[in-house]
Amino acid sequence: MNNFSQLITEVKQKEMITITREQFLANFICGGFLFLKKESGSLAYLFSPGEVISEAVLDERINRRKGELAFHSIINEEIINNGVTYLNRLKNEIDEFTDVKTRETFINYFNQQFVQNKNLSQLDFVIVFSRFFFHENKNEKLTKYLTELNPILQKRAFLVATYCSFWTLVGGFLDFKFLQDIFLMGLILDYGRSINFDNVFNLYIENESEIKNEKVFERMDHLKNREMSDVQDFFKNNIEGLIHFPEISHFFEIYRKGKVKEKNKVYIDDWKTIIYEVDNIFPYQDFCYKQNDFTNFFELFVEKDFVFIKKRLKKEIA
Repeated sequence: MNNFSQLITEVKQKEMITITREQFLANFICGGFLFLKKESGSLAYLFSPGEVISEAVLDERINRRKGELAFHSIINEEIINNGVTYLNRLKNEIDEFTDVKTRETFINYFNQQFVQNKNLSQLDFVIVFSRFFFHENKNEKLTKYLTELNPILQKRAFLVATYCSFWTLVGGFLDFKFLQDIFLMGLILDYGRSINFDNVFNLYIENESEIKNEKVFERMDHLKNREMSDVQDFFKNNIEGLIHFPEISHFFEIYRKGKVKEKNKVYIDDWKTIIYEVDNIFPYQDFCYKQNDFTNFFELFVEKDFVFIKKRLKKEIA
């Protein structure tokens, strides 16, 4: 039994709530484990935390089986809503002074609610940023791209996007549209680079075997071809015009071509280096979110020697 199968077995023993199809589809990122509770009482796995929700994929995984949807949540909606509220102030501030105060308020919130809270999931933090920068301003073509990624790459895309925008915000870049461009670039960093996806797809097969649905494996071949397809056509038809700041768009072009060099330390005033390091911190593996995993994720950045954690933000975070 692999780690994912073991996790699913453990979750099946936890408390579940019954939800409707409409309730589940109202979200864009799955906040817990979704099962199909069959008439026999057994639970069939459908979605894991962090996956992008799609009606088509839900139908595919149910595969005409009868039953009700059972859900085990690992997120804290109150914490998420508070985080989005703090970030929303960035849209409305009218001068540099209030922008800086908003940044400080959010950092204090982050420190109190996430760093010092041992029970929160990393997914709570990811959903805060995805709701703020993406959900309410969905781009249909980008949404389609993310929906068609396999779940492992979906989770990694939102992790990278979240931390790229978070550390850029912490460093003092307070323009909402600039931060949103950073987030959107983080979502598409994987596309078009020379990445060996073999390990990703092998792991995908292991995880999706929980579904016991042959259609999933047929779809996998399509996904692999999609991810390795013509990059230029994809950008021309789907991404062109998505990123508004020329300096970010230009950096993205040279970054995905592998022309950005590594630096020994990450300084807060260099958003380009932040993106490079965040992207390289997260491996190509499944992120099995749990309710108490946030601290482990945050320590990745401390270990990587993000200079600004130990210096500029020493009192606030480290």
